Amino acid sequence: MADLVFIAVPDDAIASVAAQLRWRSGQFVVHCSGATDIAVLSPALEAGAAIGGFHPLQTFTDPDVALATLPGCTVAIEAEPELFSILEDIATVIGCRPFALPRGARARYHATGSYGAQFINALLLEASAVWESFGKDREAAVSALLPLLKGTIAAIEQGGLAHGLAGPVSRGDAGTIRRQLEGIAQVGEAHVALFRELTRLTLPLAIERGTLSAAQIEALRALLEDKP
Repeated sequence: MADLVFIAVPDDAIASVAAQLRWRSGQFVVHCSGATDIAVLSPALEAGAAIGGFHPLQTFTDPDVALATLPGCTVAIEAEPELFSILEDIATVIGCRPFALPRGARARYHATGSYGAQFINALLLEASAVWESFGKDREAAVSALLPLLKGTIAAIEQGGLAHGLAGPVSRGDAGTIRRQLEGIAQVGEAHVALFRELTRLTLPLAIERGTLSAAQIEALRALLEDKP
């Protein structure tokens, strides 16, 4: 029986797999889930094995894309020192950046991945709905917005979140934002509410960047207040 076992099954199946297999003292048993507590591997722990978690913060929807983008990604590791050292070496060998995930933080950590993955899909879907309001389909919207998204990512990599920020909020351009809100309102109230909230969340980065005057900040805050 292998000394190091990775359980790489859907999250809901981890407990079942761990319960069905026979474990022994001295083994290392690791699951690859981001959100599932390692306590789900308790059958192995009770048999004397050391347990842990090894989660690459990357998407695996397309295997070829995943292999190309895996190097450089972060791997969250939760384990006791001996197993942690082994998993840290594995992460390093495959070109990833390991870090120690504190106990009890798995669900919070995994949820943050949604901001860099599925929420992007949802935001592009929302943008596509706006494009459809002036006669363009989703394919046209995504094709037009992807280069902008790539440019934004490149700017963030180069200068960080605040200094990589572009758009009217970063310039304190309240007039443009007002016109944007009026335009989005033509699509529907739910759309304008989301746009206002996202714009509001952008403001702290613009303030951090240090390019806005006090008057500009106040004008933007007033513009972005909740409307009845």
